[in-house]
Amino acid sequence: ADTKPDLTTTENGLILPSLNVNYKLLLEDYDRKLAAAKPELLRKYNLPAGIDRRTLEYVYQRDKEDSVCEGCDDWTACPKYETGKHFQNVIRAEDGRIEFCMKHCDPFLKYLQSKNANFNSAKIPGQYLGKTFTDYEITPENAKAAALAKAMISGSKNNIFIFGVPGTGKTFLAALTAAELAKQGKKILFSDVPGLLKDLKKTFSDGTKSEGELIDEICEVQILFLDDLGAEQVSGWSIERLFIILNSRINEGLPTVITSNFDIPSLERRYTLNNPKDGDTAIRAAQIADRINSFAVVRISGVSRRV
Repeated sequence: ADTKPDLTTTENGLILPSLNVNYKLLLEDYDRKLAAAKPELLRKYNLPAGIDRRTLEYVYQRDKEDSVCEGCDDWTACPKYETGKHFQNVIRAEDGRIEFCMKHCDPFLKYLQSKNANFNSAKIPGQYLGKTFTDYEITPENAKAAALAKAMISGSKNNIFIFGVPGTGKTFLAALTAAELAKQGKKILFSDVPGLLKDLKKTFSDGTKSEGELIDEICEVQILFLDDLGAEQVSGWSIERLFIILNSRINEGLPTVITSNFDIPSLERRYTLNNPKDGDTAIRAAQIADRINSFAVVRISGVSRRV
């Protein structure tokens, strides 16, 4: 017999079961399906043979609900996303007790693990983790820089150079931007320039990787944040490494965000005056300045907000 309910449309457009539906047939059909599913449910969830009907029905419904998860490897396409938030049912039977709970599905867990690994590799300073743009006060002095940062989060691939006196929020803005991009799954590296150069020097002695390998990683990361350019101890060696990194990334079209207490002419003078007799260094300093001049350059004005 046909067990599908007959439907009728009322005058106001509501679709309702018609009065001649045989609900007895529907219940009998449900009972048959439940009975047919019982052996597999007992085996699948290690349920006791004497399970009561109410609990069996609950297991049956949860099992049907999760059937859409079979073979799924993309949590963003989950048909349960709007209501279930990519959760799966967990049914455990032990010592005659049956427990029900929920867990994140495997594809979503892999996404979370990837995101956490992404944050760890990004090296965003711990003091900024958990902060969002709601924690950043936008003022007339920093509005242009904030707009550039938000454009990058939205997909802009512009290089950005943010400068201003210490304490005006340059690092905070850069770190917030890096964190938001890391949440999107972008491969990020955030480093202050003195620390970056220190890591390069460490390769001379620690033996884990060569200087060239580390430079390649820095050059190839999806988005690089260089904080406090100009605060490093200046030498011909440091200037050469910075030029290699900047030049490579510009040639490859990979976005770089730089913060500094110096404007571009001041940076060039700092690099040149520290090596006044080294003509090659002066050329490299001019080349670095030239490369940064191709960035979106923005100043955050004002006085230090640090207490």
